[in-house]
Amino acid sequence: GGSWPTPGLALSKIPSNYICVIGIFIISGLKLKTDDVKTALKSWKAIIYGIISILFVTSAIALELVKTLDDHFGSLQMDSSGVNGTGNGTDMGCSSVNSTEAAPVLGPREFSTGLQVFYAMPCTVSSGVVLVSQMNGNYALSLLLTVIANLVGIGTVPGLLNWLGKFSASVQLDAAKLLLKLIYTLLVPLLFGKALRFIPKVAELVDKHRTVLKVTSNVLLTILPWIKISVTSDRGSFDCVMAVSVLAIFGITFALHAVLLVLNTVAALVLRLEVPAAKVIVVLCSQKTLAVALSVLTFFPASLGDQGLMSVPCIIAHLVQIIVDAIIVSAWLSYDKRQELKNGGGDAADRGDGGGGDDSPDDAMQLVRQQSELMDIEVDGGDFKLKLVQFESST
Repeated sequence: GGSWPTPGLALSKIPSNYICVIGIFIISGLKLKTDDVKTALKSWKAIIYGIISILFVTSAIALELVKTLDDHFGSLQMDSSGVNGTGNGTDMGCSSVNSTEAAPVLGPREFSTGLQVFYAMPCTVSSGVVLVSQMNGNYALSLLLTVIANLVGIGTVPGLLNWLGKFSASVQLDAAKLLLKLIYTLLVPLLFGKALRFIPKVAELVDKHRTVLKVTSNVLLTILPWIKISVTSDRGSFDCVMAVSVLAIFGITFALHAVLLVLNTVAALVLRLEVPAAKVIVVLCSQKTLAVALSVLTFFPASLGDQGLMSVPCIIAHLVQIIVDAIIVSAWLSYDKRQELKNGGGDAADRGDGGGGDDSPDDAMQLVRQQSELMDIEVDGGDFKLKLVQFESST
């Protein structure tokens, strides 16, 4: 989208965003299985804490930290002359900074907005469940939390953004309007897809062609940021972004994810959860969904800034959390394997609730390899370029 914006610009002329979002969640509903969820109800402590953590605790803490960082470092400036190169300060998308003057180290104000949106989201839709499965955690519990959090999250996200979000003083986010849009573009398609699954022949076809549906969902999810970045590139908004700002976002998202991981680890220890349930709390409850974040951005008014710039920190944060969590899963699997050998084979009961995968640490890194080409950031003479190469529907 950044190198060749023409196709993305053409798609932006039609309601492609709505088509993609609705398609993604119809597919999510078609693939949604609830049979295994009943077995997860036994872990009531993990369920209660997990829902509270995903929807409120982690979001509130992350949003406050983002605002604090923005207050303390957002005003730090660097001379952008000779760094951004081509901007003239009059481009439509350069809403936050004149590229011929000093530019904020943390990037344009859209970066802060994008981070706030991302961390107000519920947990990932599929990558968290995949990682929990690979680390022999409680698969059924992870599925239950994912379903509940993403359904309830449609109602909580607008309120969180309106309550804790820090946007331009002249802009008020209409939480009721955003909630209504989320209901008919996310919740209704999801429930429609789930309803279709009750038809035996449909369920059979879905299970038979899950790979095709996954690829279709990936393509639709790729189109969303591709269109935004194409429009942003055509406006020249990336001329406002310095390489140091992108690196700062990587550092910030890594630090924020580490805070959430520590928080949920301590909670799992305090609650004395069984190991399979603890794995769910540590990994799943520390993640945020990219798909819903990008969907929410499509409903933001133009007065809040360029949506393409807002999507950049969301994509970076998603990539960081997947890489970090895959490393944690690999390390945890290695530890479990050593303990199993030490105990002469271990107890099979500790391997989860029927959703565990292969216990090889290499499998835990498969998700990272699938997303390793999610984005390619080029820094050439200080210029910032973003290319979307592959987009995994792991949100």
